[in-house]
Amino acid sequence: MTFVSSYLGSTNDIAFRKIFGVEKNNAILIDFLNDVFITLG
Repeated sequence: MTFVSSYLGSTNDIAFRKIFGVEKNNAILIDFLNDVFITLG
């Protein structure tokens, strides 16, 4: 298992969708994506 594949596993996708795939968590998703894009700059 490579470094990248350990972070892109199917369980991470399921958890991501559970947290961010709900309309009521839309603000949390936007904040998360903004933080990621600012960090990647």
